[in-house]
Amino acid sequence: MFPTLAHQLAAGHTDLNRFIGDALIELPDIDYAGVLNQFQTLVAAPLDAWYAESRIAGHILTILDGVDECQGVETS
Repeated sequence: MFPTLAHQLAAGHTDLNRFIGDALIELPDIDYAGVLNQFQTLVAAPLDAWYAESRIAGHILTILDGVDECQGVETS
């Protein structure tokens, strides 16, 4: 879920694309990590860096529906 979310964020925001790309260069096998690590690496840290650096960073609203329906997902 988080690699897909990161892809959509990067596709929709050119400036954010660089931060997510840097995270992928640093950890190219992030898709094998636990979901919390994926969220932190691919979404939270790039958004924090983008907001800290960008003068034009706006608000992003992301709605995740159906997460409660995921089964068998490792959370570490």
